[in-house]
Amino acid sequence: MAYSLWFDADQRLRIGTDHGIGVLEDGRPQQIDLIDGLIWNDTNAHAIFADPDDGTPWIGTSTGLSHLLRPEASPTAASCGAKVLQAVLGGARPERPER
Repeated sequence: MAYSLWFDADQRLRIGTDHGIGVLEDGRPQQIDLIDGLIWNDTNAHAIFADPDDGTPWIGTSTGLSHLLRPEASPTAASCGAKVLQAVLGGARPERPER
């Protein structure tokens, strides 16, 4: 389940889920979780804050707050299991993609 979507300082799409944070790294889905420094794997909805001094993300979880001091470090190679098919900004109605 995806709880949050945001772009990091390097304009990579990040997805806060109940299994960590998904990110596209070199076109491949990657996952950031306990192994990479999160205090817990699940993330809370809209609980993302970019530090105003350096842009590093603060991420709220059910166990506490995580601060990724090196978000540019490569995450583990596990698949995050998410696929973005479409995104809507500002409630605009998207056009249907041609098949």
